[in-house]
Amino acid sequence: MGCHTWFSRPITDEEFEKMKEYASKEIYYFTGDSQENIENGLYDKNLYNLLMKSCNENIPCIYGKYWWQLGYGQGNPDLEISFTREIRGYNQLFVNVPEYNDLFRIKNYPKKIITSRKNLRRWMGKRYFKLTNEQLERISEFFRKYPCGVITFG
Repeated sequence: MGCHTWFSRPITDEEFEKMKEYASKEIYYFTGDSQENIENGLYDKNLYNLLMKSCNENIPCIYGKYWWQLGYGQGNPDLEISFTREIRGYNQLFVNVPEYNDLFRIKNYPKKIITSRKNLRRWMGKRYFKLTNEQLERISEFFRKYPCGVITFG
């Protein structure tokens, strides 16, 4: 079976702004003082205030994490992205590009982050030559389309 390959690209400024616009609605929905949250014991004034301050002032709130690192805003129905995530060593948010996922698989679970087809070839060594021409073309297509994109494994 093998380890999954994930193809990701940096989030655009427009997508991030849509997340931010929607984040306050989600923060209220999950932690605000709605009747339903109060009845279910989910209202937490302190948490709500910390999250809103993080969103409005772009500062970390809980355990040094920002609102976007906690997943708020990703539920915006106007966003056409599957999910966002952070990638070790990068100071930005990445978006999954599902049409490329699992284009190929490997046998272990490396922490390696691939930034180009050349980088993939160098890292894979002899295993690289087991990839089909179609797989290699799709990998090239991904990096042409998303020059700052990355491949991760997991």
